[in-house]
Amino acid sequence: MSRKLCDVIEKKLNELRERIKTLYNYGIIGDKNGMKFTYTFAQLCLADIYITLDMYKKYGEDYLKRIKRYVQVEVKEVKEEKIKNIPVAALKAREAERIKTAFKRGEFLIALDERGRQFSTTSLAHFLKKLPAQGYKTLTFFLGGPLGLTPELLKQAHLCLSLSSLTLTHEMARLVLLEQLYRILTIWHGERYHKN
Repeated sequence: MSRKLCDVIEKKLNELRERIKTLYNYGIIGDKNGMKFTYTFAQLCLADIYITLDMYKKYGEDYLKRIKRYVQVEVKEVKEEKIKNIPVAALKAREAERIKTAFKRGEFLIALDERGRQFSTTSLAHFLKKLPAQGYKTLTFFLGGPLGLTPELLKQAHLCLSLSSLTLTHEMARLVLLEQLYRILTIWHGERYHKN
């Protein structure tokens, strides 16, 4: 084997060692279960925009596939409460109970709410990167139905996150969240998706 080829192999091995070290530091590998993102939300289905919903679903599934290359992902769809002639508070409380059944102990809970804290993509990447060192292996993001989340559910969250100061539809919020999580994972891995 030539000296030049040996140098190339050595360089590639060093790059691989650095990458593995980075993954350990972020908590992405090194644990039996690894770091896992969980999405919990009330599923909406509006017949008059069925084609639009299909489009969001298609793009959302694409980002989920991309995310699964880095971490385990579990999607939990909670049945939406039908809007009937009942008080809004009672309706939101029923939906909140369904969402809470998806939570597990030890998860870092992130509620999506338009009044929540806003981050840039890189600052959110830095914020989430610190969580494994604090003992959190699972991040759970949850979205409410069309009427939003109850105050009690928002208090239960470790973080209330706003994706935009604009009001987003449920489907749009889900798609933006998935794209941002994929973007954050590429930042953590030093890949070129995110242009800064």
